[in-house]
Amino acid sequence: MIDFDYFALFGVPPVFTQDLATLKARYLELQQTMHPDNFVNALAHERQLAISYAAAVNEAIKILSCPLQRAIYLLKIKGVDTESETDTQMPMAFLAEQMELREQLMDVSDESERITLENKINDAWQACEKGLTQTLDATPTDLPAARLWVRKMQFYARLREEVQLCLC
Repeated sequence: MIDFDYFALFGVPPVFTQDLATLKARYLELQQTMHPDNFVNALAHERQLAISYAAAVNEAIKILSCPLQRAIYLLKIKGVDTESETDTQMPMAFLAEQMELREQLMDVSDESERITLENKINDAWQACEKGLTQTLDATPTDLPAARLWVRKMQFYARLREEVQLCLC
């Protein structure tokens, strides 16, 4: 597999803030141009290259169109590990908030409560996106702060999934 810089592949700047319509349009353009079906009669190595390229384009759109995955990818290319098993410290206020949200999740008894909790989590998610914009798009970037925003966002992502399953 060939290593691609997903931002360069899509011709967009390596920043957190991205225009999703531009990403989608570029994805469709790249898929149309380099789809493996266009290389059926090409040499074997050209067909393999087209397959690798198409796979990279698919992976790139998945990562670049998701705020959390895009932030993780940006930090990764800047040399910051967001998956460290040794650094698990989070601010106490944040952990207390997580406990409170989890308690609320366990107490959800109807659709109205579920929607209220979902809205609260979505507000927190948006605050993380704003924090990532301020830390990753600034010059210079504040990588430790961005890493903390990513870790918070990972908590909210898990809560979002659990709220979706609530009352099913």
